[in-house]
Amino acid sequence: MSKGKGIEVMASRTVEQSEIGRRPSWRLSGGLAIAAVVGVAMLFVGSAAASPLTLAKFAVTDKSPYSGTAYGYLFDAIKGCGTTTSVPVLPFFNLTKGRAIESVAETAHSCSTQNGSAEVEAEAEFVSSPFLVTTGLHHVSINWVANFSVKLAASAGSSGSQAAEGGFSEFVDAELVDLTNGSAFYPSINPSTSVYIQSGTFSQAYPHVHQTDYINATLSSTHSYELIVDVTASAYVFVTPGTSTASASLNMGSGGRGASLSSIVIK
Repeated sequence: MSKGKGIEVMASRTVEQSEIGRRPSWRLSGGLAIAAVVGVAMLFVGSAAASPLTLAKFAVTDKSPYSGTAYGYLFDAIKGCGTTTSVPVLPFFNLTKGRAIESVAETAHSCSTQNGSAEVEAEAEFVSSPFLVTTGLHHVSINWVANFSVKLAASAGSSGSQAAEGGFSEFVDAELVDLTNGSAFYPSINPSTSVYIQSGTFSQAYPHVHQTDYINATLSSTHSYELIVDVTASAYVFVTPGTSTASASLNMGSGGRGASLSSIVIK
């Protein structure tokens, strides 16, 4: 989970084959990061100048149009040679529609005597402005509906012990931040969809993926809070030296595809 601070560009870091299938540890501090601020206002309140909202003990539901700040991030990790990264649709969260879009792709061809691997990750993020709650245990649910498609291919060369791999991962995340003492609360599980192949091809549409992050936290009426939510799309490729090839793409940004933040519920 990253919180934007304007526009950042950081140096790339490498990713090893052992990192296949898990969330990259470099996403907070490395890779190519681009954050674009598109608007600031109050969550559940129509004006940034208004006082923070005190939530009643009953459920409060927020739906689009959302008020807050939207960011987009790119992280790119490359090792070896022979890889190509593309981002057909930059990560973007539309506050009015409550909809995120992003698309990523990677290709790899064996070269030299080095392994080649690359992973690109796009993250569309929404950050609320500070709000207040009543003291006690609160349950927060962040509800997404994603529509995306993927294409994977992997072909290991015929000579020796060559290998190839292509994969994708799509997931949602959330963070409830206590702005008074700096602590944070997270979901116990991040809903995700991922596939990795080592040979052949894989093509699949995911038109209605319902994903919900749940956060349970004991909060205080004397503290202020903010909520950070995001949806991430990543593509990964790996090849060994020889004649191996691999490719991976995830489209969540064109042809009507995207991820809708259908609601945020605090109770």
